Amino acid sequence: MALKTSLVFLFLSSLFSAIFWNEINKNHIRDASIPLRHNTTIITKDDISYLAPFDNFIQEKSLYRSEIQKYSSITRSPGYGFIYYLSCLIFSKNNALLGLYFFQVTLFALSVICLYYINHLLFNSNTLALLLSAIYGVLPFSIGFVNYTLTEGITPALLIFCIYFNLKGYFTNIEKTKFTNYFIGAILLSILLIIRPILGIFSCPLFLIFISDIKIKSGYTKPILISLFFILIVTSLFGIWQIRNRKLLGHWTNAHPIYQNEIPGIFRLPHQSAWEFFKGWETSGQHFHETIVPFWEKTMNLDTNVNERNKVISRIPLNVIQIVGKKNLMNAFLKYQQAIIDQKSYYDSNKIMPHSPLKSEIEASNQFLDLAQIYRNNDIYNYYLQTPTHIFKTMAFHSNLSLFIFQKTLRGNWFIEIIRFICFILHSFLFVSIPLSLWFARKNKLLRPIVLTVLFYLSYLIFIQRGIEERYTLPILPVLIMISGIILYQLRNPKSNSLKNEISKTN
Repeated sequence: MALKTSLVFLFLSSLFSAIFWNEINKNHIRDASIPLRHNTTIITKDDISYLAPFDNFIQEKSLYRSEIQKYSSITRSPGYGFIYYLSCLIFSKNNALLGLYFFQVTLFALSVICLYYINHLLFNSNTLALLLSAIYGVLPFSIGFVNYTLTEGITPALLIFCIYFNLKGYFTNIEKTKFTNYFIGAILLSILLIIRPILGIFSCPLFLIFISDIKIKSGYTKPILISLFFILIVTSLFGIWQIRNRKLLGHWTNAHPIYQNEIPGIFRLPHQSAWEFFKGWETSGQHFHETIVPFWEKTMNLDTNVNERNKVISRIPLNVIQIVGKKNLMNAFLKYQQAIIDQKSYYDSNKIMPHSPLKSEIEASNQFLDLAQIYRNNDIYNYYLQTPTHIFKTMAFHSNLSLFIFQKTLRGNWFIEIIRFICFILHSFLFVSIPLSLWFARKNKLLRPIVLTVLFYLSYLIFIQRGIEERYTLPILPVLIMISGIILYQLRNPKSNSLKNEISKTN
């Protein structure tokens, strides 16, 4: 009874925390005369791309109204937009965002309880499990996006649920219950994959846990069939979406097709290649766009003055200019200007462009890719070590409090600063402890694949994607808390196995 009371209190506290901080934040945003979407959720540059296709579907029974929208409707995978659509059906179009907001805060509070049960499955300490869950649920460093219409509003919770049902299946000895939990976990992974495809990498460790738990009773046929069934469920929704795109557009699309040759605008091949060049030293995607967007807008308005090229180059570090040469940079941005002008007629008339990039776009793209290669080859230390280290520092050492009140209006308030300091210490500890988790995971077939997947995900952000934003690491925050719980438990109980049923479940 005491535990049930504690969990109810934890749920209500987490729900209250999420609503409390976000409502205060919205009030301060309104006081600053910053608009909200339908006066309800935070407006971002990305959120409309999730919502617009389903707004079209409500009105026209189609995700698009024009040829341009046919292509733009697939730039985001449809999982989150479909949840918005369900909210429209349940709460009406006018109240859909409010309904979505309360769905997200409720899902968050439920995930906090689920995080407790994960911790309870992994180690024998109710107190530590409750404490870690309370840290995640009550402190505001985990709720910064539940009032956004972005995938980060739900993906951390969904990932928690996926891990929970797979672990529950692993620790259950009743075959029917085991299959039910794995089945639910597979469905949730399928939903997660169609909402945020990159998080599909967590299907790998969960599948390894699942496959290690299959009992080989009569040869290998049954385990293979069960595994194929698991894979089919996990990939089903994303596969259907890809088949739909292939039928609609005539070609397959990648997981995040933001660059499409048919759509006029800034997100085209030269922009993609320019970013490939910039991310050799740049750690902020926002900073890159603050450089490129004005340049693109001026060129689209036929302002191709040499001063515009000089403005962009002035934002590039001096050592980069010295390595690649200012003349080469001027030539690259001159070609970029020509590529922008060549698509102007399509952009102004809102017409579909050819499936293949324009000749000037290919030339500009090749120029930027050549510069990127020159820089990589001549500044190995900065490209492969200094910049990735800076990106890791940016990811790890902050409070994860991105709300307007924490960054603007209440900055300096002593109470807020205490909260910021506590969240900074906790967030930094979670990331710094990752190398330590490798030691504790080395002989543990449950923890090992999860830790390695977290490292792989972070490595992808650091070395490949770069230009990361705070929200990219939010989904793994509860996973890091879960891993830290095992570390803390084993440090406190060095002679005790941290995982239940370890006698029969480990290598």
